[in-house]
Amino acid sequence: MIGRPPRSTLSSSSAASDVYKRQTTSSSTSCQRLRGPGNDAEMTPSETWRQINLPGPTNIDPSVKQHHKLLHGLLTGSTTVLEILGSDMHSLCGPDAATNLFKAAQTGGSVTHIRVDHHALGQSKTTASLNKPYEALVLLLASLKTLEFLQVVGISDHDRLMNVLTATAKSSSQLIHLELSCAPRDDGAPASCALGQAMALVLRSQPNLARLSLSVPPISAHSLQPWLQVALTMPKLHHVGICGKAVTAGVGALLNQALASAPSRLDSLPLSQLNLSHEEVTQLGAAIQHCTRLTNLELVDVGTLAGNQSLAASLSAHSFEQLKIEGSCLGSDVMVTSAAVKSLQLDGSVLDLSRNRMRDAGVLVLAEALGHKTDLVKFSLKLRDNLLTANSLSYLCLGLEPVNGALAELDLSDNSLGVLGAQVIADWAVSSWKSQAGRSLILRNTSLGTAGALVIAAAFHGSKHVSASQIVSPLIQLDLSLNYLGPDGCGALGGVWVSMLVIESCGITDQDLGQLADSLLSGPGGIAEIKLNCNPIGSPGLSQLMTLVEEWGEHHTDTKCPKFELAQSRCHAEQLDELDAALTLAHTTSSCD
Repeated sequence: MIGRPPRSTLSSSSAASDVYKRQTTSSSTSCQRLRGPGNDAEMTPSETWRQINLPGPTNIDPSVKQHHKLLHGLLTGSTTVLEILGSDMHSLCGPDAATNLFKAAQTGGSVTHIRVDHHALGQSKTTASLNKPYEALVLLLASLKTLEFLQVVGISDHDRLMNVLTATAKSSSQLIHLELSCAPRDDGAPASCALGQAMALVLRSQPNLARLSLSVPPISAHSLQPWLQVALTMPKLHHVGICGKAVTAGVGALLNQALASAPSRLDSLPLSQLNLSHEEVTQLGAAIQHCTRLTNLELVDVGTLAGNQSLAASLSAHSFEQLKIEGSCLGSDVMVTSAAVKSLQLDGSVLDLSRNRMRDAGVLVLAEALGHKTDLVKFSLKLRDNLLTANSLSYLCLGLEPVNGALAELDLSDNSLGVLGAQVIADWAVSSWKSQAGRSLILRNTSLGTAGALVIAAAFHGSKHVSASQIVSPLIQLDLSLNYLGPDGCGALGGVWVSMLVIESCGITDQDLGQLADSLLSGPGGIAEIKLNCNPIGSPGLSQLMTLVEEWGEHHTDTKCPKFELAQSRCHAEQLDELDAALTLAHTTSSCD
């Protein structure tokens, strides 16, 4: 009941993600018979643990129970997903934890998904102990026959990436999803042609590959050409992502030439940090026109796009489900902004124009373009970090009037909106989203303060005298993270009607949480889930939540107690388990009633 979400998630459009969701990380507790690597003699799990220097199944500290469970599952072959993300495992289980997991996975031989980052791999080339994870990973990749999904993020140098590529090419696995990222070389030199050829070799050995993402900064046309031409002729590949600062000319021309010469099946093309010149952006625009099936395009920090006629014409010729133009200095450019709005699919599209320094003038251009797109059925709009103010929001709200009913999500994070901006948004939301369910409002890091939180809470406040079945709450998500709320702000938010309330990294103390708990008990009970991650909440605050759970049924007969997420708080794992058990019991009792 207390959510502990993974630090990252698979893309919903990945062909491998459906497989991933069907996998479980549960491990068998029975003592299955195993065969060790290179040894025909049967061994029990305990014997195998000793062989690869793993802890035995008894006398395990509670803090490493999950690690032990994963080890056992990998060894017995009952666990098919190996995910090592974040630094927690090293502090709890020692520097050899990742190496041991890779060895266990090689022994079990049934892993289908691997996701690791630099915390698991280490970052030093000179320390022998930090070479061990790479060596174990390379041996694992070369031996697996079942691998479908491989994501290795944060490889420390190009030589190690070459080893990973070589092992992947030798593997008899049939990958569906491959994502690799590597740190830049110390001397700043671009990736070598040999690295590109190694990547091409991997692609030739993986005919079933559907999604490919590669980040090897800096990049050059010479390092891209060998593998890009192979990739675009692969029969099942529909997603190609390229990230890395281009340090030589010709990348835009290469993309244009490769996409024009190969029968493109791409429907997704994320490009980031390419640092293209104006001429190369023009060539990129011509390249995009060749991708007739393209529905997802991401251009993040690829260069200055404002005023580029080729790109604008290419955007207008497509119909995008997701279009992301971020960090491209659009400002108040009419041509590209209008083309971006024009290119949106009518139903379910996402337009992300974050980090473009739009200011008031740019918002006016966007508002006018949206005013002409009156046939939109449903769309999301993301305008993070665009130097927006309360005046900007006034212009935006006027422009949104013709499409208010179609706007499903509005993300204004990382803009200094303040209480005046909060008032503009609140007034607009109340008038525009009235009696319309399924909306999301994201206001992370917007300098709301307590006063702004009170304004937003008042706009979506419910009534305890109205039955929950009669309420049509416009919001499924309200995200006010990274804003100081204070006791009064927390107290006010307990009375809103929203499926998910996200108030992470808001400096919420035990005292603030007490105000929220009291408000939840006395309020309408319209919140299903509250995310309180990364707040300094300790034992006193958790005790107040326990009291809330115990007394919920006395105050609310037709709604369930909210679920809570408390990751990276000051609470101990045992305390969170107690709250989890109390919530489970409360929800079970409520269901029975």
